[in-house]
Amino acid sequence: MKPRDAHDQPGLPLSVADLKQMGCYYEDQDPGSDTCGMNALNNLCQRAQFHLSDLQKAEAQVAHAQLNGESVGSRDLAMRPAGSTGFFDIEALKLAASGVDVEIVDVEPVADYRESRCHAFASSASSCGDGSWFLGFLVYDRTPGQAMHYYTLRRDERYAGVWLKLDSQLPEAGEEPRNRRLGEEDLWNLYDASAGHFQAWLLRWYPVVYRPGAAKQVRRALSKVENYNVSEVRALTVLGEMGWLVSRALEYLLQDLPQAAVRELLVQYLRPSEAEIRQALEAAQWEHAQMQPEIDKVLSKKMSEVRDLDTGNSPLKALSLCDWEPAPAASLLALKLQTGSDIETLELLREELLLVNGNVERAQAIHTLMPTLGSTRDAATLLEQTGTWSVPVAQQVIRVQQRFSQIPVNIAMKILRRNDDDPHAACEMLAECDRQVRNQVLECSAGDLFKGEEAQIAETALNLSDWEPGAALTKAKKLVSAVQHTRRLVWNSGYRQFVPINAVLPALACYEMKPHEAAAVLIGKPTKREAIVPKSGTHTIPNFLENTPNHEKRQVQQEEDETCSVM
Repeated sequence: MKPRDAHDQPGLPLSVADLKQMGCYYEDQDPGSDTCGMNALNNLCQRAQFHLSDLQKAEAQVAHAQLNGESVGSRDLAMRPAGSTGFFDIEALKLAASGVDVEIVDVEPVADYRESRCHAFASSASSCGDGSWFLGFLVYDRTPGQAMHYYTLRRDERYAGVWLKLDSQLPEAGEEPRNRRLGEEDLWNLYDASAGHFQAWLLRWYPVVYRPGAAKQVRRALSKVENYNVSEVRALTVLGEMGWLVSRALEYLLQDLPQAAVRELLVQYLRPSEAEIRQALEAAQWEHAQMQPEIDKVLSKKMSEVRDLDTGNSPLKALSLCDWEPAPAASLLALKLQTGSDIETLELLREELLLVNGNVERAQAIHTLMPTLGSTRDAATLLEQTGTWSVPVAQQVIRVQQRFSQIPVNIAMKILRRNDDDPHAACEMLAECDRQVRNQVLECSAGDLFKGEEAQIAETALNLSDWEPGAALTKAKKLVSAVQHTRRLVWNSGYRQFVPINAVLPALACYEMKPHEAAAVLIGKPTKREAIVPKSGTHTIPNFLENTPNHEKRQVQQEEDETCSVM
């Protein structure tokens, strides 16, 4: 192997002892080996991160991809010398590095460093924090007349403007060290000295980025701008799209994406709603000649609102809340305009959008109804239960439930339809039905109920019958019989304590209104069937004999009394 020339190199020479004294990790190349790629990567990472087996595995994966016709993306791939036992092509190095969150970035080699993305990486790193996300350059040298070789240009982030050239090939006798301490000017002089080789693609400088560090730098920089946030996953995605250059990623987030969000907002918001079109047509008195001017007024007003919004920081705030995705941010801004909200409410609006998977119209309905219920989630639940997402319908249901709090939404809507959507008339109808069913319960019980129990039985009967008066009266009669029969069975079993109605009714509901089954579960006896969870929810049924001595427990009658079933 012909020695690589170390004369006329810029910077100060550094011996291995010098590097050790400086606290730098340095890995030299075994004499006669071709492991410079592995050594260069470890010198970049400043630790023994990679082993020969790691690169051999990566090389095998690259070879497999080639055999299967998959692109691995480098014109240098074919330059690997035949029969090499340790020199790894650049694609293998990239793949191995990627496995430990290190990105070896492809940049086009150009003669003038000022026009090179290599210069952009160095400038970006020096301008933001300690720049530790940018490790430096992996240099691939294919100068004619010399063996192909990798070495490192490592940033020393401890000192501004200081670089270390780390070459795994140790100098021969009488040769000056190839390892050098470089300043910024030295670095670019080194680049300039090889301008011809860059143009001929005989020399490549690959920027090397620590991906989590780059994402952290992006997130840190955004937090300093109005305390904006971005997830690590999104930051990594943007960095990948922007070629792993932090400064370009920030430019994209803070300048390009707001424009994209506003464009998407125009697409979403300039579509007039049905109500806006109706209002415009009514303003034109349905005259064809006047319709277009009125519709144009609607569009002009909307465009003016978008223009005013674009002059502030609302697009950036919306993007921050939507993890810098333009379409969701545009939906959030559209909701802001439709509700007339100010920028301080964007977080609340975002919560409303999330509840409806980004549907602006439904989120607007939630926002309108929320002050009445005091909770965005409650508002969303009620609107969903109506099946129409109509605020007026939901408000009618609320008025009914303010008087009859236990009535289900679907039943309230059914009663409202019967009464021409008049909440007062619907409530009067429900009150009369409730009164009739309570009277039926009292009449059937013949005074065998405690005060207030008739209300609970009546409510159960009404819910079981969907508040149909005739069916509710029949249910009430059977429920009274089932409750009384259940209590007698519990009493006859030897249990002498009174069983309250709020235990009997759930037990009957869970066991198909069978008194024997309900009585058995109330006193802790095994039953013939599994409990059925009622549609209204899960009931907790107490075991009344849990603490009763065994000699006081009685065998519950096992036969079914079908006449007591109310199903």
